This record gives sequence, structure tokens and C-alpha cells, in this order.
Amino acid sequence: GRYGLYLGQAVRLSGRQVARSGSTCGAAAMAFEDTDIGQLEAWKQVVSFIGVFFAAALAVGSGVGGGSFFIAIFVLVMGLGTHYAIPLSKATIFGVAIAAFIVNYSRRQPRATSRTVIDYDLTSMFEPITLAGTLVGVIINVVMPNIFILIPLILLLSFTSYKTYIKGKSVLAKERAPPAPPPTHEVSSDSLELTAVSHGATREGEGDLAEVPLINEDEKKAELDRICKEESAFFQPRPVKFLAVMWLIFMTTAVLLYGVPGIPRCSPGWILIFLSSFGLMIALTYYYARIMERVTAAKRAADHHFAPGEIAWDPTNIVRYPAMCFFVGFAAAGLGVGGGLLSGPLMLKLGVEPVTSAATSSFMILFTASSSTVQYLLVGRVSPTYALYFGLVGFAGGLVGQKIVVHLVTKHKKQSILVFMLAGITLVSGLAIVIVEAASGALTSFSFTNFCSQ
Repeated sequence: GRYGLYLGQAVRLSGRQVARSGSTCGAAAMAFEDTDIGQLEAWKQVVSFIGVFFAAALAVGSGVGGGSFFIAIFVLVMGLGTHYAIPLSKATIFGVAIAAFIVNYSRRQPRATSRTVIDYDLTSMFEPITLAGTLVGVIINVVMPNIFILIPLILLLSFTSYKTYIKGKSVLAKERAPPAPPPTHEVSSDSLELTAVSHGATREGEGDLAEVPLINEDEKKAELDRICKEESAFFQPRPVKFLAVMWLIFMTTAVLLYGVPGIPRCSPGWILIFLSSFGLMIALTYYYARIMERVTAAKRAADHHFAPGEIAWDPTNIVRYPAMCFFVGFAAAGLGVGGGLLSGPLMLKLGVEPVTSAATSSFMILFTASSSTVQYLLVGRVSPTYALYFGLVGFAGGLVGQKIVVHLVTKHKKQSILVFMLAGITLVSGLAIVIVEAASGALTSFSFTNFCSQ
């Protein structure tokens, strides 16, 4: 969703700039000059820095980037146009995401202390298919008039905020309930069937998809120990390498689709790149889904007791939830919002612990915000100086905010705090978007845009 917001706005802005300048040299015409911000009154710059700091501190704890807050500050306080405010917000979000990752990297889940608070496998399952959705959603974002986008956006964010609030009440009720006695877990001979023989499992050194039959109980236990050891490590090579490859593939295709003037939009070459990028994201999702299916089969074969929030992938949810992620990416890109506002509630629906949902969502933002910031720098739509300034402010605010939220959740042992924060921020973000759109005059246009002529 965050990629989709970048791509959609970049396409819209480049078209508007060309229309204003009467030139086809869109990138050159949109070059960012430091003096555009440097000439602002000092009080506007100070208020903006303070506002960004507190907005970052507020947003980071619930696992969202805070982009709608930052854009509102840049437009309403600094008086920037959206063609400056959006790229600058991406650089700020990048700083926020780095701060969140630094704090969350060495944390563990409160109710499953052997597992890291960042779910790297869940990120690997969600991110590629979400990006595939953004590729389609961005076209809707470009073509549709702003008013037609804004109405479903407000409805979606309002509904999401309400459902998240209900989820928060449910979590709070469980937190207030007396603790349940620890479960007794008896292993019977019937439960030790060799299910992994049919599903296959992974073994270190033999590839992620190597099917290794587990022929006895000792091998089952050894395989489970290996999996649990990998999942308990703070640095997990398999998902991290997978995400790095995914990031490089998508960033490259995004630059080719929207950052290279020599490839006309909707030309055969452009369509080939679009379809290739879409297909690769689907293929990567399928690849990692097969890995998680085998990991789950190995756990069940060893009679593993799934921890709170630990997902047991099966043939149903391994299709259902990636499909929902595709819709999240499509909706986020089509409606022009960051995916964290939608992916966070989806993780909660999956049964993921709120603290893990927030940390994992922030980790996903790290990939998307870094790519969009690099692309904006490459095409000259953001000043390196102010990208650094506001990135550092976002980093400082995110660091302070994340520390405060971690302290509150740990002290009060209430993960429901995170859920209620997400519900509130989702609703306020929608209001901020409405205010920015109204201030920029975007709600007065009812004309459709020709995507291919941009």
C-alpha cells in the first residue's frame, strides 16, 4: 500500500507538472530546490519539526508510518504543495521505520518469549502479494477523480477503525479476565503419525523446499528444534534474504514503470514489465507459502503446541489471507493511503498478538518507505537536505514514541493499548486526508484521467 501511494501520486504529479509547464521534461521541471523550504518563516519550520516529531511518536507505536499526519503538517503549516509534501513524508516515514526497527529488533513477544516480536515469516507472506495489489490499485488511483476516491476511503477507514476498536475491547476483556490454568499436553501414539512424509519438511543445508521425510520421533523432534531455533533468532536469514530479493525486484520494476521516460506508458514494453512484476510478486508469495506449509506440517508432526499468535498455516488460510492482502494492497494504493492502516487490522484478525502486529507492520514499512525515498531522490522530487532533516526528526520521534509505547505495554501488561491506538489513528488519518484534499482544492475536480497519456 505504501508503494501504491508513492506510485499513484508520482504518476499524478508528473502529469500535472507537464500540463503546467507545457514540456515533456517532467523530471527536470520538478527538480526540488532547497530554497523552496529554506525561505519559509522560521516559526513555520520550527512548528513543522515539532509537529513531525510528535506525529511520529504517536504513529509508530501502533505500527503505522504516519504519512497522512506528515503530509497535513507540510501542506497546512509549511504551505507546501502536495508534490513536495508527499516525497518529504516518505523520507520522514523512512526515519520512523528505522527507529521502530532498532527498538523492536531485540524484543520478544510477551506471551511467547521464545519468539521475536517481529514476525519475519508473516512479513514474507504478506508483502509480495500486497505489492501485487498495489500495482493494480495505482491505476485506479490515477484514473479516478479525487472525490470518487475519497468517499470509499472514508468509509473503509471508518469501518476499519470501528472493527479495530471492537477487537481492542475483546483484547481488553481477555486481559482483565483471570488467567487460565496452563494447558496439559499429552502425546499419544496416534498423534505421532508421520504426516510430514506426505507434506515434506525443510532441513538445514538442503534448500528451503527440500522435502525430507521424518521417519521417526527423534527426527521429528530434531526438525522441530531446528525450526524453533531459527524462529527464535533475532536475525533470521531465510526471510530476510527473501525480503531483500523481493525489495530489489519490485524497486527495479517500479523505476522502469514510472521513473524511466524512455518507456511510454501502456506501450508493449511497459505492459510486459507490469505483467512481469505482477507475476513475480504472485510467484514469490506462492514460493514462501509452500515453505510455511511445510514448516507447519513439521510442527504438527512433532505435536508442537502453537504459542499465542503463532499462525498454523493450512490449505485454507494460506490462500485466504494472502488474497485479503491483495485487497489491502489494492485498496491502499487505489485509495491513496499507507498499507499499515489496513495490514495492521488484518494481522489482528488473523489472531496475531497486538504487539507483534504493530512491530511487524513497522518492519514492513521499512522496506516500502526506503524504496519510495530512494526513487524520489533519483528522480529529483525531494531535496536530499530536507529529506535528511525530516528523516532525522522522524527517527527521533519514532525512537521516543516506540520507547514510550513499549514501556506502557510492559508496565501495564495491556496490549489492548496498541489496538485502541491503531483504531484512533486510523480514524484521525482519514480526517487528515480530507483536510489536506480540501485545502489543496483537489475535491473540486470530477474529471477522469487518461492513465496512458500521463
